[in-house]
Amino acid sequence: MVQILYKMVVQLIIGPMYAGKTTRLFDLYNRIGGTILDFGDCEPTRGTVQNHKGEKKVCIRTNRLCSLESCKNITEGDFIYETTIYINEAQFFPDLIDFVQKYESTKDIRIYGLDGDYLRKPFGQILDIIPYCDNVEKIRGVCVCGKTSIHSKRVTHHTEQFLLDETAYVPACRICYNL
Repeated sequence: MVQILYKMVVQLIIGPMYAGKTTRLFDLYNRIGGTILDFGDCEPTRGTVQNHKGEKKVCIRTNRLCSLESCKNITEGDFIYETTIYINEAQFFPDLIDFVQKYESTKDIRIYGLDGDYLRKPFGQILDIIPYCDNVEKIRGVCVCGKTSIHSKRVTHHTEQFLLDETAYVPACRICYNL
């Protein structure tokens, strides 16, 4: 009989921009530690991630989660030996499902990301990861009108799904989103 000493967890926190997802990540990280992985248009490198309050944490920035395995200078002591991994901006990672499948039995994986794009369409693999999760939570922010926001509204004329410009978005309730 196999004895399980510790149950690994796959947790998904989703919501619109400005809902406090990265702040929630920081709160849990401050309590239990681990390694933060954040999306960056680069090969794995050390960096920092910042929430909307201006708080910063050290992270590993990468454009592919599975590329961490082959990057010894970054992963030594950060990724390989950690049992808790936080994935920030998870909607941008094209290999999110592959990563979770590979490590779901050996690491706690805490996933944070947008539940949809500015058109309210699925974004990346974030919604496809739900069947792998022990729990899923949707958090909300505050709309520009003061009500609860559930959407990210783009306020520019750009139409591409992938636009890394926080000033191009505002948090929006259902009513303000449709204005």
